[in-house]
Amino acid sequence: FMGLFPQIHRAWMTIDHMLFLWDYTDPRGSFYQYDGLDQTIIHATLVRPRPSVFAGSSMPQWLLLLSTPLEVVVLAVYCSGPPGREASQIDIHETGFSVPSDGVNLVRMVGTPSGRVFMSGADGFLYELQYGNTDGWWQSYQTCKKRNRSRKRERAYQFLWSALFDVSDPIMDLALDEERNILYTLTRCSSIQVYDLGADGESIRFVTSLDVQTMLRRLRSDGTGLRDSAPMRLLENDIAAAAKAQQPPPQPAAGQEQAEQAELLSTLV
Repeated sequence: FMGLFPQIHRAWMTIDHMLFLWDYTDPRGSFYQYDGLDQTIIHATLVRPRPSVFAGSSMPQWLLLLSTPLEVVVLAVYCSGPPGREASQIDIHETGFSVPSDGVNLVRMVGTPSGRVFMSGADGFLYELQYGNTDGWWQSYQTCKKRNRSRKRERAYQFLWSALFDVSDPIMDLALDEERNILYTLTRCSSIQVYDLGADGESIRFVTSLDVQTMLRRLRSDGTGLRDSAPMRLLENDIAAAAKAQQPPPQPAAGQEQAEQAELLSTLV
């Protein structure tokens, strides 16, 4: 498994239980190795930490989520370096946060700017990873759990579908619109689900779900309305502007070009 962490200018790759991070901006090809797990790493994701959980000097710049067949482990990533290369040096520490995967390979994860983490896997459900510190009678202790954020109707549908036909519709990808706090999920059967995280990004509400057949029917039945909609007009304007930018500048007429050359020669003389 491999991927990119452009936030810290690293390429990552896993070999069994080991994680390698290469600095692709360093000509020397320096890398960082983490081998603190005894399970095969199947996915890695970089997210922002919760400010309320990590305070003061212990606040890491990033959290590294490592998914294995048995659990999801949360690690703290500390970056340092000179101006312009703030992530030239990294150090990874254990946080003590982990949650069982309950037999589901969680291979899609996304984090919000406020530190929320959403995950999905082969069972077709959307989960949220919730971690923090809870005050007890004598001392505080860490809590970490995954919460199913899919609708109850979807949970029942997935359960019945998998039980009757031994198949499921796994979520293949997650995408976050940070500007509008909208979370999108895409399933293997080309179904898109939309979740609204609220104005502050701290809530979650299911908005709608569309499959590819429904979208095709709407396009065929309302093609004119779609072409006349504001997004399509905006797209047409962008295409026209891009085409105009690629056109060569207009060439001056022959007589005008000769006059400009004569004027230039007179100034030189």
